[in-house]
Amino acid sequence: MTSKRNASAPRTLADFKIIKELSRGAFGRILVVNEKQTNIQKAIKVLAFIEDEDKQVAEEEVSMLVRAQECKYTVRYIEKFSDEMNLFIVFEYCSKGNLRVQINLMKTMSLKDKKILCYKYTFQVLSGLSFLHSLGIIHRDLKPENILIDDNGNAKIADFGLARRMERPSYFTTAGTKAYGSPESLNTGRMTIKSDVYSLGLIVSEMLTGEHPFCGRTEEETISNIKNGKMRLLPDYVQGEIKTMILSMLKASETQRPSTDELLAFDIMLLQSEQERLKEEDLKQKENELKDKQEIVEHKMKIQSLELEKERMKHEQSDMRHQIDDSKLQFDQMKREYNESKDLITHLLEAQRRTEQQVETLKNIEIVLGNVSAPPIPITPQAIIPDQSIDKLQRTSIIHIGEDSYQVIAFNPIITEGIVRFEGKFRLKDTYIYNGFFDYIGIADSSLVFKANDGPQDQEYRNKTVYYEQSGVINHCNSYTYGNSKLEAGQRVAMEVNMTSNLRTLDFFVDDQIQPNFVSSIPPSIRFMVCLRTADQSFQITRFEKLATPSSKGVRGQTAQQWGQYWKNKVELKFKRN
Repeated sequence: MTSKRNASAPRTLADFKIIKELSRGAFGRILVVNEKQTNIQKAIKVLAFIEDEDKQVAEEEVSMLVRAQECKYTVRYIEKFSDEMNLFIVFEYCSKGNLRVQINLMKTMSLKDKKILCYKYTFQVLSGLSFLHSLGIIHRDLKPENILIDDNGNAKIADFGLARRMERPSYFTTAGTKAYGSPESLNTGRMTIKSDVYSLGLIVSEMLTGEHPFCGRTEEETISNIKNGKMRLLPDYVQGEIKTMILSMLKASETQRPSTDELLAFDIMLLQSEQERLKEEDLKQKENELKDKQEIVEHKMKIQSLELEKERMKHEQSDMRHQIDDSKLQFDQMKREYNESKDLITHLLEAQRRTEQQVETLKNIEIVLGNVSAPPIPITPQAIIPDQSIDKLQRTSIIHIGEDSYQVIAFNPIITEGIVRFEGKFRLKDTYIYNGFFDYIGIADSSLVFKANDGPQDQEYRNKTVYYEQSGVINHCNSYTYGNSKLEAGQRVAMEVNMTSNLRTLDFFVDDQIQPNFVSSIPPSIRFMVCLRTADQSFQITRFEKLATPSSKGVRGQTAQQWGQYWKNKVELKFKRN
């Protein structure tokens, strides 16, 4: 049985189950642990915390970890706690090991895969170093073992035990692993932010070639090669910008090395930055889709709960009716006994009072039952934009940025069943209509794929679309009909399709007012669409949801226009709506 941890009690190492010791060195040891309360795997760095100097070093490492948390390419700090002997720093556990593990794996990869992984890790570590340098922090011990790979395969800079702030005099002091040190750190003991750049240059070269570029037969020979600039020639397959980057990072003179920001400005790094951005957007979109699905499940559960409550109240109503019937029988019996004993009058009046209360309670239950209805279920619109240089999606709005060019934006999901309402509003200006520039809202057969700079009135689309102009005209099959309201600034225009009706109908609404002309016999599979032409025009989606009942129920005297038929300007056919 797992016991809950007392939130007010101080943290101790006993709150964790130690799985293994990952490493041990002069500056502490790393433990892989499971937090007992959550069963989440984490890593803990254990530092000596007895002498004042130990405490200063440990607290400084925590301080720099905390300051680096705004960067996603540094290891995530979680918390700290201490006992009489040690300081414990808790941070995320990176399950895929360190970059040394990845370099060994890269030796077996194809050149293409090796380059893809190398560019990715180079961009991520450069971004992390750039952030640290912007805070005035020099890492001083950058090597493959101090670059961790998280569960998602992203590189994160770790181990700030030797990092120093540049404003302190000691930032010139040499530190770290000598095989990944810069010439100035090995020759003079000086270290600057350009020393980190040199260390990364060694690592990037090693990722591509599988060997340290200054590798000697011994560590002493490797260090001597770095001091004297005896670098191995890069293989022929290391060409282009990555070769230029490596050679510039490994310049013997620190003043000739580029900064991290200058390296991030190379085209291959800019391309990697864009790939990272797209990956984040895709992840965010998946998170939003999952959130939408969860909301739909919650809505369904709420509806089921309402149905169960409704059923329970029906049973209670039935029970109360039986009680009322029993009370009436008792009342009648007491009335018959009244003539025998006047003492029963008081009891009869009390029974009558209870009966009246129960009748009132029953009436209240019937009122509550009459008001229970299923709420609408929201639908997440997914815009299909043929050319994003003409239109762009901003939250729930489509904004037209092209100059006098049509573009139709259709929306997923495809509608094949139920009653669905799609509502929004244009940003209208009178000059748009007077100049003959029209923006539309309508539906399209789901088989259509719209191209950029095409409108619904074009020949290949006109027979498979119905669209509502700002002037109130409805168009279909190169024909049109008048009668619906003209759109004014700020008004909401809505379309509601009823796929459950035998007619499969499309109704239009302006500010919730149903319009006289509607369309029947629409296709069994459609998408909602918006067409924008005017520069700076926009359409904001205000509602997209599935309804339990149609809004047009009970409306009389509307005019039906049939899908697939040529419409006359004045339509003769009218019939009543069910």
